Amino acid sequence: MQQFPLVSVSGTSYEMGYQHGEQAAELIERYLRWIEKSNQRERDDLGQRARAFLPFIEKLNPALIQEVRGLSAGAQIPFEHALLCQTRGEAAQAPIAEDCTAFAFRGKATTQGQTLAGQNQDLPPEFSDLGIVLHIKPTDHRPRAITFTFAGQLGYMGMNARGVAHFDNGLSDYTWQLGLPHYPLKCTLLEKNNMAECLDILNQHRTSSAANMVVCDGDGEIANIDTDSVARLQRIRGLVRGNWGKIDVECIKNILGDHEGDPGAICRHGAGGTHSICGYIAEPARGLFHLRRGHGCLGTWTAYEV
Repeated sequence: MQQFPLVSVSGTSYEMGYQHGEQAAELIERYLRWIEKSNQRERDDLGQRARAFLPFIEKLNPALIQEVRGLSAGAQIPFEHALLCQTRGEAAQAPIAEDCTAFAFRGKATTQGQTLAGQNQDLPPEFSDLGIVLHIKPTDHRPRAITFTFAGQLGYMGMNARGVAHFDNGLSDYTWQLGLPHYPLKCTLLEKNNMAECLDILNQHRTSSAANMVVCDGDGEIANIDTDSVARLQRIRGLVRGNWGKIDVECIKNILGDHEGDPGAICRHGAGGTHSICGYIAEPARGLFHLRRGHGCLGTWTAYEV
């Protein structure tokens, strides 16, 4: 397959969760099996541990709990298993290696002064078989959104109709604590209208593990640029300097396929057990979210309208 499966949902939070679960039930079962295998623990045990994070999710966004309940009903799985899909790393306190390269550009850096943001998503290769493109169309005040995620997980990296997009690098130098899981936070950011609202949420809630986000919005605001390693940071800075004023979507695609420093290059091929299984480019001014399946050098890009 050259594209990830597309799951389109609409309605209330419960209805969207139900549709997600119904359409992706088989893949959700595979995701749960992978969670068990990667943690060497049964999903029932992990699901009970996931319940400890319910108060933090409910404080952040009660509608997400209704969406998880809908997911449970649609996929015909226990609520705890649906909740586990939203708290995978936190419930097991066993993070998956994520060696990503994220970026954001605007102003004189790009061809027409437009804002462009995105990343290469570096994960163990098994995750490539679990990914979906989730098109979210709420029927209340929340904006439409496109997110790449894993079946049963309500959100990951993406962009909404207001141009708010976020990307994320995991950071491993931290001590686990009981707090807000990252995936519900990512879902909630895609409900916001601008950078100020995103920063307000990030300032209000303490997460259970460390990460670094790159965020942009439809007004041209960007916050934070982060990469996984010093070597790749230096390489992407050099590529950006060489293309300053000429950066567009095609230029970024080429940068995300760069191989200097193999196998741990920007386009990662197995260093540390991770691969660049997909990539993203948010183009807020045009309402387009570009998603690649596969490595930066070989994968296929698809543009989705939010």
